[in-house]
Amino acid sequence: MGCGAGALGGNASADRSQLNGASSSESASSVKRKSSKIEPVDEDRTPSPQSTWGLASDSVSRSTKHKRKILANRDRMSITERVSVSERKLSGGEAAQKDDARPSEEDRAFINQILSNHFLFHSLRGNERQAMVDQMERRLCTPGDEIFKQGDKGDRFFLIQNGNFSVLINDRVIKQLRPSQTFGELALLYNVDRTATVTSVGRGTLWAVSGNVFRKTMAKLHGEQLEKVTGFFNADPTFRALPEDDRATLAGECSVQAFQRGDQILRQGEVGDWMFIIVEGTCQVVDQQGSVTLKQQGTILGCIGLMCTHRQLFGARATDQVACLAMGRPSLEKLSALVVSLLRCHAIKSMLQDSAASRRNG
Repeated sequence: MGCGAGALGGNASADRSQLNGASSSESASSVKRKSSKIEPVDEDRTPSPQSTWGLASDSVSRSTKHKRKILANRDRMSITERVSVSERKLSGGEAAQKDDARPSEEDRAFINQILSNHFLFHSLRGNERQAMVDQMERRLCTPGDEIFKQGDKGDRFFLIQNGNFSVLINDRVIKQLRPSQTFGELALLYNVDRTATVTSVGRGTLWAVSGNVFRKTMAKLHGEQLEKVTGFFNADPTFRALPEDDRATLAGECSVQAFQRGDQILRQGEVGDWMFIIVEGTCQVVDQQGSVTLKQQGTILGCIGLMCTHRQLFGARATDQVACLAMGRPSLEKLSALVVSLLRCHAIKSMLQDSAASRRNG
């Protein structure tokens, strides 16, 4: 997928117009400023209560790092194809023992709050969340219990009610998980092996969702969103010139991701394994020279890192509630040569435009 990025040089700022011959809309969708850092987000700003993409106005910020990890490991199947379930015994035999307790009213309120703020499940209707809660199983943990091991097949998604848990990659602790956090989504959503080991630091309580329930819920959500995603690609200047089959395939490979005000969407220098297309809301983007740009609907974020440099050349974060269509690197293998060419041309054009803008502002 190389684009000769080293020869082109410069930094990138996404632009909507490419193969269809449309003129640049950068002046309409971006406001260029010079700054030593990203401008502060107005925390008192009230996001619009109207959202066609299911953004909840009372949601709290969620871990964008975890979202990127999920997207970077997406496999070649569409979400609706990921309904097969691998059944296996929990690692460690007696570790994280299942008991017969069903969620109490207090437990249900706790679980509902987590699901309503979860980046995957925030758009579930109340009865759909309740159906998911009804299928949950309680797991009791003791110190040192191995919940699952790196390389295992995934069969559960977990919510932490109490206790602390360590995340290890190659036997090195990289993160601590605490009550109200979740883990295990990656392997289930994208049908990949566990990317890390999770162990219990002390005594704790987990609520587990089976892979079957998880995948069926995600397939339903994807089916409900697909019409809106397809409609966006049919109307957007960047993509509407593509053949209908190509637009349909692209829509099937994208998932809708929600970000709250202040969430970091891109980090400069990180591996470019995914891209985002803004469909609602605005983002601030900052390049290596400190130039800040406001990006709006239709902007593609991360395309340069995905298609050319393999590293993100700029950072981006949400200035209000933002909905994006997200696609990971493995999905490129399912796209036609025409779609890949469109994305590559977009990346090269963005690099050239941003390089020229940096010289003018310098």
